[in-house]
Amino acid sequence: MAQRMTYRAEPFEHVVMADGVVVVAVDAEGRVALVRQNLPLHGEAVSVPGGMIEPGESPLEAARRELGEETGVVAEALSPLGVFAPMPRSTQRLHVFEASGLTVGDPQLTQEEVEQAMVVEWWPVEKAVEAVWDGLVQLSGSALALLAYSARRPSLTA
Repeated sequence: MAQRMTYRAEPFEHVVMADGVVVVAVDAEGRVALVRQNLPLHGEAVSVPGGMIEPGESPLEAARRELGEETGVVAEALSPLGVFAPMPRSTQRLHVFEASGLTVGDPQLTQEEVEQAMVVEWWPVEKAVEAVWDGLVQLSGSALALLAYSARRPSLTA
């Protein structure tokens, strides 16, 4: 919902949005879990798992929930990679996590995710990072998460 507030004596339009999470889940073979889905505004999209933080939920709890719902993955550990403001005129903060020690199960998709034809794909991390630069990974949170993860892994950027 767009709102106006006064900033320097002039109205300042901004969007109020719930905070969100994205998760870079990399398995023992160096593959990252990506979800492919058809989004109403953007068409087919490839992204890391993620979503909104529910009321009363911590970012860590939301990351664990979204990872399980969208991919069926349970992680032994979730480590924060950072908190970012993905859009300058939005209240949203995006919490980025790295998941490790993965056990793969069955996704628990919501009805909306089923309608979006969401499927899980496992890509080599290097190919997922290349997909950001090639424009295939277009959603800002996913691009940011993959680049943040790769920046902390010198072998991926060399």
